Amino acid sequence: MRKRILIVDDDPVMARTVARVLSHEFETQTVESGDQALKELEQGGFSGVVSDVEMPGMSGPELYQRIVRLYPAMAKRFVFFTGNEDLVPSLPKAPVALKGLTNSSGLMRLVKSVT
Repeated sequence: MRKRILIVDDDPVMARTVARVLSHEFETQTVESGDQALKELEQGGFSGVVSDVEMPGMSGPELYQRIVRLYPAMAKRFVFFTGNEDLVPSLPKAPVALKGLTNSSGLMRLVKSVT
């Protein structure tokens, strides 16, 4: 059985792109908000989370903090995904993939390293 990855991005096109890259080795599910992500995580069964940083409502760092509180084991299985390199230094201690600067094999390696 393949590991499941939850992809969180308010941009559905970007979420589908990430899902397509990861679907070669993972089962993927996409959601468009932090609130939706938390509802999916309640059901269990995810090996990792890939989340955009800048989203309306709950940001990626806010989602990460909630996940750390609710599901501590997921803290080490979380990857931020952003196109804004300037945000990287302010992010919590979790791996970061840069949109547009990370090729598909780099993203795959990063997600594999945390699952």
